[in-house]
This record gives sequence, structure tokens and C-alpha cells, in this order.
Amino acid sequence: MLYGLLTSAPTDFSGTVFVEPMNFGIAGILIGLLLIFLGRKLFWFLIAAVGFYAGLIFAINYLNVENDWHGIVIALLSGMIGVIVLYLLQKIALSVVGFLGGVLATFYLLQYFQVHLHWWLLIGGGVFGLIAAAWFFQFALILLSAFFGSYVVVRELPLEKPMSTVLFLLLSAAGILVQNSMMHKRKREKKPNGPRN
Repeated sequence: MLYGLLTSAPTDFSGTVFVEPMNFGIAGILIGLLLIFLGRKLFWFLIAAVGFYAGLIFAINYLNVENDWHGIVIALLSGMIGVIVLYLLQKIALSVVGFLGGVLATFYLLQYFQVHLHWWLLIGGGVFGLIAAAWFFQFALILLSAFFGSYVVVRELPLEKPMSTVLFLLLSAAGILVQNSMMHKRKREKKPNGPRN
């Protein structure tokens, strides 16, 4: 179901058709796999990837930029700006990431169910994402990277919707399991073996 959030093409705020960004082939698949299995460790790469993709969607759908290298340049600048801003404001980076993640998730859910977009729904989703990220930061990173990476991989493959949804769910589950086990393994390794003399 979550993969279908971006594969349908309902209308956006202005009533025009939502345009999905171009495919990136093998590069897109490799980036997606990195995010699926190592997204929590590659925090800044994850932020840059989300910023890149959000910038590409915004440029194509709202700035009337062609779905070509012009959009890619704007998307790259968006990703770089996102990383720089979050690096300079690390104390509030968690809140920003949670809020933006909540807004994006709400946007795609509304697109999938073809519900009219309202600004207050997006703000509400952002607030929910902010709270969730503050409470479950590490696990929120795992979920975000697994879902986003799975979407990046699946959208590069020429699959029908039922099969693509199944693959999306399988990849997401695999990424969550692998990253979660890596996180717990690292925590166990950090624990002292016993009292020191």
C-alpha cells in the first residue's frame, strides 16, 4: 500500500496532475539499497537523499521545471542546503527531520487515497512526525530509510502495481529487520562485560 502512495496520479493543490520524477536506473537501485540496509548509519546521506527527492518533486510539480537535468540541479541544491542547514542547527535537526518526514508521509497518504490536500492536514502530519521522531529517533530513522529506500528501488523496476507493492513491503521489512538487529548488536557490544577491578 505504501508504495502505491507515489504510483497513482491524483490531483495536487492546483488541480493539475501530479508528475513523478524521472528514473535513475542502476544508480537509483544502488542508492535505494544503501538506504534500506544502512540508512540509520548514513544519517547525512539519508537527509541529502530525502532533500534531493523532495526538491525534484517540488521543482517539477510547482516550479514548472522540465523533468530533466534542470530539475536535477535544483534537487541537488535542495539536498545540499538541507544537509548544511541541519549540520549548522544540529540541536533542532531531529525536530526538523521529524516534521518534514511527517509532512511528506501525510502528503503521500492523501495522494494515495485521493483526498483533497489541506494545509492543516499537512501541518498535523508534521507535528505527529516531530513527536514520533523525538520519542523513537533511532527507530524512526530505520523506518524512514527502509521505506524511502524501498520506494527508490521499486520505482526503478518495470513491475505492475500488485507485484511492486509486494516487493516494496518485502524490502521494507528486510531493511527494518537488518538495521534493527545491527542497532541492538552495537548496543550489546557497548555494554560492559562486568565490574572492573
